[in-house]
Amino acid sequence: MRVKFCLGSAFFLAAVSLIAPAAKSQSFETTTPVRLRAKPSARAEAIRVLRKRESVSQINSDSVSHGFIWVDAGGDTGWVASRHLRRVTEAPSELAASAIVAPPSAQLATCPIVGTAQPGSTDALSNTLKRRIPPPGPTKTLTFADFATLQQDVEQVFGIDARQHKLNLNTSQRLRLRSLQIPSGTIGEGDRVRLAGYIVNPTPHANTGESVNCGLHGPENNDFHITVADHSNDTGFQGVVVEMIPQGRPDGWNLQSLHQLENNHTLVLVVGQLFYDEKHLVNDDPSIPRSGQPQRFSLFEIHPITAFMICQTGNQCDANDPSGWTPLPL
Repeated sequence: MRVKFCLGSAFFLAAVSLIAPAAKSQSFETTTPVRLRAKPSARAEAIRVLRKRESVSQINSDSVSHGFIWVDAGGDTGWVASRHLRRVTEAPSELAASAIVAPPSAQLATCPIVGTAQPGSTDALSNTLKRRIPPPGPTKTLTFADFATLQQDVEQVFGIDARQHKLNLNTSQRLRLRSLQIPSGTIGEGDRVRLAGYIVNPTPHANTGESVNCGLHGPENNDFHITVADHSNDTGFQGVVVEMIPQGRPDGWNLQSLHQLENNHTLVLVVGQLFYDEKHLVNDDPSIPRSGQPQRFSLFEIHPITAFMICQTGNQCDANDPSGWTPLPL
C-alpha cells in the first residue's frame, strides 16, 4: 500500500457560489450536515461536521469570503459554505425543509456530556473526552506502527501489561498521555490525527447501552464501532478501533456504507481525535481471545471521527494529492 501524508490536509468537497457581504451579523441555521472548515475554502481542513439545523452565528458583518461565512458554532469558530445556511428569520424553502430531519432521539439530545457517569468521576472524564472535537490546528499522521509504539509508551509510563490490567485514569494521570513519543516526534491524547487503512472484521456495528450515550439503544443513538487495519486481509487482532459518535452524525455515515467499504476492500482515511480507551484490555492474540474485549493491538482510538475519506484510485492514493480521496457522502 502506497500512502503518503501532508500535515496540512486539504480535501475538497465541491465548488461554492459567491454571496455579497451581509450588512450586519446574522444568526443562521444549517440546512444539511456540513463541514465547519478552518479556512474559507472547500479544500480546507474540516474542524468538525455540523448537524442539520445546528445554529451558528456570523462572527462579524464582513466575515464573508469566497462563498463562505465565518461563524461561531457552539464555541468552535470556522467557515461554512453559505449555500448550506439560511437566516433564522427566513421561512425555509421547500427544498431546505425537505432536508431537515429530527435528531436521533429526544433522549440523546438531552444526554449530558458526562452521560450517566457521576460528575467528577473517571468515567465522566472518559465520557467527556469521547465526545470532544479537537480544536483547529495541524493534523498529525499516524501509522499502525505508531499505534503499537503508543501502546508500549503507556504501558511503560504506568508500569502495566494492558493485556492483563486496566487503568482508571483521573485528570492528572491523563495529562501523562499528552506527551508520548513516536519516531516522528511527540504526540498525545486529544491531538487531531489521521490514519489510512482498511475496514476489517469484526464488521462495523453500533454499540448499545453505553454510559456515554445515557444507556440508550438503537443504532441512531450509539457510536459506530469500526476496526481498521493495515491490510484488507487482516483481522481485528491486527487492527485498531475508530468510532463515529451519534451526536451530529451525517446520514451518509451509516452502517450500510461502512459494510460496503469493507466488502469492497476500499482504502479509507480516518481523521479525528486521538483517544485512549483505558476501560478495556488489549486483545491482540487470536490463540487466546479475551471475552468481552474488542479485538485490537492498541487501546488508542480515533474517537470521535471528524472526517472519513475514501480512496478513488484503486487503493493507490497518495494523501499529498487530495484528488485521490473523496469524503464519505454526508
